[in-house]
Amino acid sequence: MNFMRYRNILLAAVAAWCLFPAGWTGMGLAHAQHRADPQHLSQPGGSTLILFGDPQGYIKYDLNQPLFDLCMAWVADNVQPLNIQAVLFTGDMVEQNDNNALDRRMLNQSSRQMWEAVSNGIRRIDGKVPYIICGGNHDYGFKHAEDPHTYLPDYFTFERQGDAIKERLVAEYPNREGRASLENSAYELTLPGWDHKLLVISSEFCPSDGALEWAQKLCTSKKYKDHYAV
Repeated sequence: MNFMRYRNILLAAVAAWCLFPAGWTGMGLAHAQHRADPQHLSQPGGSTLILFGDPQGYIKYDLNQPLFDLCMAWVADNVQPLNIQAVLFTGDMVEQNDNNALDRRMLNQSSRQMWEAVSNGIRRIDGKVPYIICGGNHDYGFKHAEDPHTYLPDYFTFERQGDAIKERLVAEYPNREGRASLENSAYELTLPGWDHKLLVISSEFCPSDGALEWAQKLCTSKKYKDHYAV
């Protein structure tokens, strides 16, 4: 048997191993591949809140946007095993709310591209788990909150979350433009493993006096006075 024949036999063996890995029984795999990173609660019967700050860091460059998509995919995949009750975003969803003049030292996306990217990423958890967004200063005005205008209520509406939020949203207050918006909104969460319900209040950046009074009345009301409040 010459060298070329040895070589051909070796290549055939490698090809067969690639096509029919260990465990192949002829009609199917004997054992399906298991996940490398199964998630589990450290306290069975408990629950999880996900806190996510400053998505702008992922969103302002197209190169980084897939990392945000992966984060949202991970949340969607672990809603059940981690009993995720809500995802809380602490603001600055984008780097600049309404700007097309790109400063390449800090971003390569227009504001519209950034809003669409962060919206598309979060779409992975639409209807699967409630998410609550606080507007940050980068989400208002032209670049950094020069005025009260924001695209936040155009991209993140009550309707897109469906049943995931319907029973949890308990109150809202108009934003500074007088629009009905989830910028100032309150949610009641029942968390397995907690001895009290949770009241989560989201506010616009630098909230108005009216929004602060609304939040204070909620926290001190008879209905919510025994809740934990965030």
